[in-house]
Amino acid sequence: MEIKKIVFTPLSSSSLAYTAIGWIRFYDVDWNQIDVLGSGVVTDDPETFETDKVLITASNSYHNGDQYNVWNAFRNDRPQTGAFWDRFYWLSSNDNQTLTVEFKTPIDKISKIEFNPRPDSKYSNRGVDEDFEIQVYDSGDKLIKTYTVTPEYKTVNNIQTIETPELTEIKKILFAKPDGSVWRYDNKTNSWIQVKTNKNLLKSEDFQKYGHDLPFNIDKTKLTTLDVNPEVLAWSDDSSKTSANMKLDFVSYEKLIVQNNPLSLLDYETINSITVNTKGTGKIRFLFSRDLNNWYKWNGSDWQLVKSWGLDYTSQLDINLVLNEGMSPSTINSLTWTEIQKLYGGSSATPDKIWFAFALQNDTGTDDITLTSLKLNCNPKAFWKDVSKDCEIQQGYQSIIITFNLDWDFKVNYMD
Repeated sequence: MEIKKIVFTPLSSSSLAYTAIGWIRFYDVDWNQIDVLGSGVVTDDPETFETDKVLITASNSYHNGDQYNVWNAFRNDRPQTGAFWDRFYWLSSNDNQTLTVEFKTPIDKISKIEFNPRPDSKYSNRGVDEDFEIQVYDSGDKLIKTYTVTPEYKTVNNIQTIETPELTEIKKILFAKPDGSVWRYDNKTNSWIQVKTNKNLLKSEDFQKYGHDLPFNIDKTKLTTLDVNPEVLAWSDDSSKTSANMKLDFVSYEKLIVQNNPLSLLDYETINSITVNTKGTGKIRFLFSRDLNNWYKWNGSDWQLVKSWGLDYTSQLDINLVLNEGMSPSTINSLTWTEIQKLYGGSSATPDKIWFAFALQNDTGTDDITLTSLKLNCNPKAFWKDVSKDCEIQQGYQSIIITFNLDWDFKVNYMD
């Protein structure tokens, strides 16, 4: 397994004054600390640190003393806990920050990751107190594994450990047809390539040369173009494993859709109902927004804020949030105009815009959930038109003509 890049994101603090993290350390399969920083410094400024071994970047750093530069989060020449003047760590005055560690030579295996989510005993108002992700990528920039972390920040100078057994073993897979021929899928050409004629003659070198790293994702349509009943061939570099069982039933499919452009509600008097229609089985959940920033759900009596600072359709945290906290189609279909008005401040409020976001999840191999329609049933606002004698109103593909028998000026109020 080649580990090329590790990303910590989004790093935020809602209860502390500053966002900070320190003493991030990686350990190899023998539990020895990995030298991340190397030597021969190329760049050392608040957001960027580069040496012969690594490129470390931060989306933002606190520009007040080099003890807060990004590389201080990964220093291994000082104890992991203590006060700022002899410890050092990374600090930012902003939320939703990202730290990226990119190794110039990929690392083979990592057994655990350590970090200090609240790294200062003197100025204790800094740390990370919101859930974040540790994303691990291979040399092809493919996501290998995502760890969702709940920081243990309530105690100052508490070293937190994330064990990563998935990153300690090299695992490869290939596919075989019923005739015994061995194949791999080439994403560049979107085609299957035969690598061996007989699966019984495969060697470990063949898996290392041709095999797909795990986790490996391929959709059903591509897999069935090889064969309707392909065989999965697996290999591991762990010599202690003399046998293994593999069962491939279904890989859960999850997706988040966030509407970019709003629906304008300015031309409507009331919204009688919102109707969601779906097809198939699986899970689908919704959130509403008035500004594409704050996202809400109806909790039965009022609108509850679920997420601020927008939704990221690529973030597993946001996908899980919508799936776990979002509204079901039945909840949306039961909303009344009075309840919808509460989203905009109450009965005297005038709705202007609305955004929708929805997440889909297939829980079994037979699920195939689809959103077929989302409809708003509205009463349009009345429209005034100045006329003299005759008034012609276009209604769809037909015209309605109103004739007045008096020689006065009139105003016609109609709804299209």
